[in-house]
Amino acid sequence: RAMGERASCWRRALAHPDHGVTDRRVLTMKLDHLSGAGHTVALGAGSNSNGTTRRMLGVAGQYLTYTLYSNAGRTTTWGDGTTYGAQVSGTGSGANQSLTVYGRVPASQSPTPGSFTDTVVVTLSY
Repeated sequence: RAMGERASCWRRALAHPDHGVTDRRVLTMKLDHLSGAGHTVALGAGSNSNGTTRRMLGVAGQYLTYTLYSNAGRTTTWGDGTTYGAQVSGTGSGANQSLTVYGRVPASQSPTPGSFTDTVVVTLSY
């Protein structure tokens, strides 16, 4: 439940990039499962995707494209293991573990100002 609330806040923050500047946002998820148990975390395409592009839907049917990454340098795309990038794998420690999702909205877009949203499903397999 906490992941959903944080994801909602992150989506709203990502939806308002400064004009002419690539926007970068971060979401941290918490995992808690058995020590030594392996897991993978996949990020879905999003409810507004088109082919291999994630998009947020906004004002008058306009879209903002964005990419999700698993590293702070934003060089490793995070996805479903096929179309949108690699899944993230790890091993449980028996305590809370944090996974961070990094986002980027390319600055070359010029939509009408307003709210843009998307919903990405997070799948934890263990």
